Amino acid sequence: MIDSYSSRSFVRMLLLLSIWIVVSNDSVAYETATHEDISEAALRRSILASPEALSNLGLRALQIDDVRQSFSPSVNGSARSILLLTRFGARWEDDLGFTQALRHFYDPVKDAALDLGDYGGVQVSVRSPDWALEDRSEYSGQQFSLRDARDYYYRALTTVDPLSVKNSATLRSRNFGLMFQTLGHVIHHLQDMAQPQHVRNDLHCGEWQCQAGAQVTSNPLFYSPSMYERYTNLDEPDPYSQIRANLPYTGEHSSPTYPFPGDGVWPGMDARKFWRTSASSAGVMSGSGIAEYTNRNFYSAGTLQRYNSPPAIEIHLPAEKVEISALLPGTNLQGSMWFYSSPIVDPLETTNIVNPRAAAHSVFDPEMLEAAQATSTPGQFLSVNRFTFDSAHKFLIPRAVAYSAGLINFFFRGRLEVTPPEEGVYGIVDHTIEKQADIDGFGKIKLKVKNTTPGGLDASGRAVVERIPEPSTGTFVAIAKFHRNACYQPDLSGEYGAPGKDWKTCRSTLEEIAVSAPQPVPAGINDDAVAMAFTFPDKIPINATDVFLQVVYRGPLGDEPDAVVVATKDIAEPLFLTQYSLFDQFTYANYPFLDAGPNTFQTWCLQGYGSYDACRVAEGATLKVRFGPAPGYLEQNTAPAGEWLPLAQEPPLDAVATLIAPVGTYARVALLADGQPRAGVFLYERATRIPQFQWEAATLLGNRNQFDFDANTLVPLTTYVSGRGIFVSSEAGPLLNAGNAPTIPPLVPSASIISF
Repeated sequence: MIDSYSSRSFVRMLLLLSIWIVVSNDSVAYETATHEDISEAALRRSILASPEALSNLGLRALQIDDVRQSFSPSVNGSARSILLLTRFGARWEDDLGFTQALRHFYDPVKDAALDLGDYGGVQVSVRSPDWALEDRSEYSGQQFSLRDARDYYYRALTTVDPLSVKNSATLRSRNFGLMFQTLGHVIHHLQDMAQPQHVRNDLHCGEWQCQAGAQVTSNPLFYSPSMYERYTNLDEPDPYSQIRANLPYTGEHSSPTYPFPGDGVWPGMDARKFWRTSASSAGVMSGSGIAEYTNRNFYSAGTLQRYNSPPAIEIHLPAEKVEISALLPGTNLQGSMWFYSSPIVDPLETTNIVNPRAAAHSVFDPEMLEAAQATSTPGQFLSVNRFTFDSAHKFLIPRAVAYSAGLINFFFRGRLEVTPPEEGVYGIVDHTIEKQADIDGFGKIKLKVKNTTPGGLDASGRAVVERIPEPSTGTFVAIAKFHRNACYQPDLSGEYGAPGKDWKTCRSTLEEIAVSAPQPVPAGINDDAVAMAFTFPDKIPINATDVFLQVVYRGPLGDEPDAVVVATKDIAEPLFLTQYSLFDQFTYANYPFLDAGPNTFQTWCLQGYGSYDACRVAEGATLKVRFGPAPGYLEQNTAPAGEWLPLAQEPPLDAVATLIAPVGTYARVALLADGQPRAGVFLYERATRIPQFQWEAATLLGNRNQFDFDANTLVPLTTYVSGRGIFVSSEAGPLLNAGNAPTIPPLVPSASIISF
C-alpha cells in the first residue's frame, strides 16, 4: 500500500503497475526462453555435466555443450549439442499446441488436474505427472514422457537394422537425440510446478484462443492472463523490466541432491515423487515434492485468501512497511508499501525460513487500510505484485533447477560393475577356425556383473544398493560397439602395425554394434559380482577394432517399475596368442646312427621315434593358458617356475585354452580381454621320451588400438612381421626367421581346445 503521494506520483505508479499487469501473450508458466535457461542451469548441475558420465553411456567423454557430439531434434532442423537439445525440449514442450499448457497443472492437495468446468466445460487437461511420466497409462499423442525417454534410451543402446549398417548408426543417434530432448520436455513440467498458479486450480490464459468467440470456449472468463508469468518473463531495455536475465537460477537450494537427501542416493524413490511424496492429501503440508512445496508456501493471484494452502493471512497482523524509494531506487515516487511475511515449510530444512514478502496490500489509501485493520477482516486488500514475485523467485527458481537436475540424475542413477569372468577373458575362439573377416568371430561373451546403484545406508550404517528385484521381470543384454578393420587377413598381414597398412584407410568410419540374446536377472546380483554368459546371434567380428563392451539392464530398480541401466567398458581389440614349435628350422650334425654332417629334423627324428609324425608331436609343445585364479601356480606356487619337471608332478590347471602345436605347426587363439594388465599362467607340456612340464607367470596386456577423436590419430601398439607364412609381433619375429635348415616350409595351422 502507498500513502503520502501526490497525484502526479500516483499516475506514475499506475504507469509502472501497467508493466506488471499487461496482458500476456502466453498461457505457459514461464516463457519458453526462461524454461531453456532453467534447463541449462539444471543440466550443468546434473550428472550429465561429467564427461565420464557420458562415456558410461557409450558416448564420447565431452562437455555437454560440445558440438562435436550432436544429435538431431524431433523437428526444426540440424543437429544440436546435448545442452542445446535439452534446452530445445524444454522449449518445445510449450510449442506443441495451445492445449499442451493445460496439462502442466497439478494440485497436490486434491491430486487433481486443472478443472476447466467453470470455464466453458472444456475437459482437455491431464495431471502434470500423469502426462509427463505416462507411468499409469499411455496417452495418444504423447511422445515426450519419461516412459518415452526410457524407450529412446534403450533403442539408442540396442538398435540394429539388419539391412543397413548406416541406418543402424543413424537410428541409434536419432534415439539418443530424442532421449535428451524428451528429458527437456519432462523437466519442463517440474519447472511449471514452481509457478504457484500451476499447483492449484488457478486458471490463467493470455492466448487469443481463450478469448470470447474463440472455438475453444465462448466464456470470456476463460481469458485470464497471468501477472506472475508476465513479470517473470520480462526481458526488456527498461532496467526495472530486465527480470528474466537476472533470475537466481543457481542460488540456495539449487543442488541436484535436493529435494531428497543424499549424494546421488534415491531410497524408496519413483519419479512421481518429484511432484508429490505424500501418500494422501493429509500429508501434503509436509511433503517434499515440488508441487507440495510450492502449493503450501506461495500465494497466487486467482486463489489469494480463497485456498487454505498457504494459510490465509490476516491483514491486522503486523506488516513490513517499505518506502517506495527503497523498492525502486532512482525514481521520484513517494510513499510506502506494506508486505506480509510467511514461513516456508520445508521438511528438508533444519532451520526456520521466512519469505519476507509473501503478499502485499493492494490499495493505495491508508484510510482503507485502517478500516480493514479495525474490522479485522482478512483478505479484502491483499495482493501479489512484482515485489512479492521477486521474493518468490529466490525460492522457486533455484528449486526448479534443483528438481530438474534431480530428475536427470534419477533417470541415470543406475550403476553396474562389469569385471572379467573367472577365465580372465571376455571371449576366446580358435583363430585357425574363426578367421574369416566379417563372418567369423566371438559368439559368446562371459563376464561378471554386480548392481552397484547407491541405495543409502542400512540401520547399521552399512552402504547398501538400490536393489534389482530377484527374481525380476527385467533382462540383461550385452553389446559390443566396434568399427571394422577392412584390411584384415587371416594371416594377420592386415593388422594395424603390419607392413604397408595404414589405419586411416583400413578403419571403417561407421560404428556398429552386436547385441546378445537377452538374459534373465541372475540371483545374487545385488550382493556380489555374479557370472553371466551372453550368446550373440550375430558374432562380434574377428576383424573388430575400437571395441567397447556394454551391459544393459532394463526392468525394475528399487521402487521404479522400469529403468534402464548401462555400464560401458573400453576393452582390448582381439588379441592374438600364438604357439609354435620350431625344431624343424635347424640342422642336427653328427648324431649317432646317422651319417656325419648336417641332418634335417626329419632324419634326426628317425633315430628315436617310430614315425616322423610321432616325433613332431613329441617334440612339439602344448601351451595351456589361464588368466585368473590358478591354484597350484599363482596362489600356492608349489612348483618352481621355468623348470622342466616330470609331467606326473604337474598340478592341475583349469585352462581356458589349450594350444597344441606339433613341430612345423602353429596354434592361435583370439581373445577379447579387459585392456588392463591381468595376471595369468602359461603351462607348457612336452610328450618327449620323458614327458615334462614347466610353467611361468604371464601377464595379459590389452591390445588396445584406440582411435583418438581429438587428435585424429591411432597408434598401433603392436608391430607385425612375417615369418613362415604368418605374421607375428616383432618381438616374436626373430624366432620364426631363424635357423639353418635347407628348407623351412610355412607353418600349418593346428587346432586348439577352447574351454569357455
